[in-house]
Amino acid sequence: MPLHRDALQRYARSLGYPELPVLLDNGCRSTGSKPHFEQLVSFVAAGHVRMVFVPGAWVFSVHDGEAAAVTARLQAYGCGIVELPSPRDESWNRMFEPLSLGGGAVRLPAAEEDVVSLAR
Repeated sequence: MPLHRDALQRYARSLGYPELPVLLDNGCRSTGSKPHFEQLVSFVAAGHVRMVFVPGAWVFSVHDGEAAAVTARLQAYGCGIVELPSPRDESWNRMFEPLSLGGGAVRLPAAEEDVVSLAR
């Protein structure tokens, strides 16, 4: 987990973002309540968070379909989801080049805009 947090912070800095707040629900059962995730969704729905950095969509669920549904839900509120590139990817070695997300490039909000990191 510290490795994910460090990589997320490093990646965000490489894109011009400041230190990210980190929300974790470690220790919660995967089928139980996740208070920090629920807080994140409420922040996104209210328009307070416009970009979320994650090591991978698996932080939302270990089940691909559920993770995709959560990602779609956050995106429906206008929130961008930025996943870390794979360490096997060339961009990892070039200090994390910006990613193309989904159906094409996504405009990342300016560094001063609200962003959050969700590390597991």
